Amino acid sequence: MGKRESFIDWVKVLAIGFVILFHFSYQTTGYNSLRVVGFIGVSLFFIISGFVLAKNYKNLEKISLKWFGKRYFKIAIIYYPALILIPLLFYSQTHSGNLLANILSHFLFIDSQFTNYAYGIISPAWFLVPLMIFYLFFPIINKIIKKHMWIIFPIFLSMIYLRFIKDAYTSINPLFFLGEFCFGIAFAYNKKLHIPIMATLMVLFVNPLMILPFLIFTVFFIFKNQIGSYAPISIISSYTLVLFLFHEGLMNLIFSKWHIYSLSNYYAIPLYIILVISLTVFSNKIYKKLYY
Repeated sequence: MGKRESFIDWVKVLAIGFVILFHFSYQTTGYNSLRVVGFIGVSLFFIISGFVLAKNYKNLEKISLKWFGKRYFKIAIIYYPALILIPLLFYSQTHSGNLLANILSHFLFIDSQFTNYAYGIISPAWFLVPLMIFYLFFPIINKIIKKHMWIIFPIFLSMIYLRFIKDAYTSINPLFFLGEFCFGIAFAYNKKLHIPIMATLMVLFVNPLMILPFLIFTVFFIFKNQIGSYAPISIISSYTLVLFLFHEGLMNLIFSKWHIYSLSNYYAIPLYIILVISLTVFSNKIYKKLYY
C-alpha cells in the first residue's frame, strides 16, 4: 500500500456528505430535488476508487482472484452482516417479495438483475454492484489507461450516451460510471492530465452539473499538498462504507417511517446505533486478523 493521501479523506467525507444530504432532503420533502447532489457524491466515490487502486497497485495488470478476494472480503465483511441485521430489525419495512431470495441476490451482487430486489433491504447499496465489477476488472482497465490514455475519450462518449438515453443521474450499469473510475486511474499516474480533463468537458453537452464531481476532484488534487491531515476527517473517511450502509435505517427511525418492533424511538435509535457500532468493530477485527 502506498502513502495515505490526506486530500482523499476530505473528498470521501464530502462525497458521503452529498449522499446523506440527498437522502435527508428526500426524507423530509419527499421530492428528488437534490438528486443531483447524491449523484455528485456517488460519482466522487467512483473517481476515488479508481485513483486509490491505481495509486497503490500501479503494476497490477492481470486479473488476480487473490487480489480481488481481498477487495471483495473487505466489503463483504460489513455488507453481509448488514444485510442480515437490517431485515432482523425492520423486516418487511425494508423490502418486498421473498426475503431469502432478496438477501441471496445481494450476497451474490446480482440484485441489479431483479426489479423487486435492486433497491431492497439497503437501497443505497446498489452502488456496490458496479464497484465490485470495477474491482474485478481493474487490472485490465488499469493496463489500458496506463498505456493508452486517449481511450478515455470513447469511454466518456459511451458514458454520455447512456446518460442521454436514460435521462437519469444514477444507474446500476457499470458503464454508466466507467468514466469516473477511469478518470481516477488517470490522475493516479499524474501525467497527460489534460487528456482526462478534456474528456470531462464532453459532459457539458449532456448536463453541465455532471462536470462537478470531476471539477471537485481536480481542485482537491491540485491543492493536495496544502491539504493536511485532520483526525476527525480521517476517522469519518475510514467509515464511509458503514455510513453508506446504515444511514438510511437511522433516518427512517428518526422520521418514524420505520420501526424496530414495538419499541419507541427513545429506545430504538440508541439500540440501532449500538448494534451498528458493535457490528463495525467486530467486522474490522476479523478483517485485520485475516489480512494484517
